[in-house]
Amino acid sequence: MNRLIQLKRFVAIIDKLQRCGYVSREDLLDTVREKCDGKEPDIRTLQRDFHSIWELFGITIKYARGLGYYLADREEMSGTMTDMLSDFMILCHLGQDPDLNEVILPETRSMVFSVSIVDVMKAAKECQSVEFDYIYLRENSRRRHKVVDPYYVKNSQHRWYLVAMDHKDLKLKCFELGRIEDFKVTDSRFVKDRSIDVKALFRESFGIWNDPSTPVEKILLRFDSLDGGFIKTLPIHQSQEIVSEDDNSVIISLKLRITNDFVMALLSRSRSVEVIEPLHLRQRLNDIYKDALERNSVKDN
Repeated sequence: MNRLIQLKRFVAIIDKLQRCGYVSREDLLDTVREKCDGKEPDIRTLQRDFHSIWELFGITIKYARGLGYYLADREEMSGTMTDMLSDFMILCHLGQDPDLNEVILPETRSMVFSVSIVDVMKAAKECQSVEFDYIYLRENSRRRHKVVDPYYVKNSQHRWYLVAMDHKDLKLKCFELGRIEDFKVTDSRFVKDRSIDVKALFRESFGIWNDPSTPVEKILLRFDSLDGGFIKTLPIHQSQEIVSEDDNSVIISLKLRITNDFVMALLSRSRSVEVIEPLHLRQRLNDIYKDALERNSVKDN
């Protein structure tokens, strides 16, 4: 029961600070009290909760004189972290009110992998090297043995990835958990390279991080008004800006690396997307459409 009460406090604190920005000490205590069945928290309890929230989620809560408590990295929180926090809050509320199961429809699609994601995260947290066999689908499912230093676990497009330093060439790479087999944690420990800007690895790419040698380009896309409405409420990328819009269309600009993940995202919008620039991206989609049309052509009987 004490653990459940603690989780309730975490949910109340994070939710309040996410929604309100700066929150006074009294207001935050009142919110926690209200959400936790009237149980009286004190400032020491709050401080311990702040530390636990940092340990669990890597979120730092600070206090500004005259303004109140705030999330120190609120503006920089990734979409993945926000989604994970939302899921965490929903799970906690389900624990408080089992009847909510009757009004929540969970996602039925989930990634299949044999490795324990808990073991992967634990190895990354404790800085223990790991080894495994990795399946390269583009090489006829060829298996290669890998020894790596696990840095981070990342979620993207319903898939989970291990971001790790490959011992072979000392490069940071992404390994999809669904293609990892015979995973083992070794006794060897490593020191993480703290000079690596983790957020920069993914900031200018769509989905999972790709080769940094791929240039960052300005992209202009046109969508019809219907699809444009969806694009506005769920931006394709954090760099998205509305260039113009009218009753018929919406034009957006993006600044990112053109990776396979990004091209696949555009193909999912084939009904209305038009690539204005760059020309090579327009040509790339054009070639894919031609091949797809040939494969899916319908012959008259």
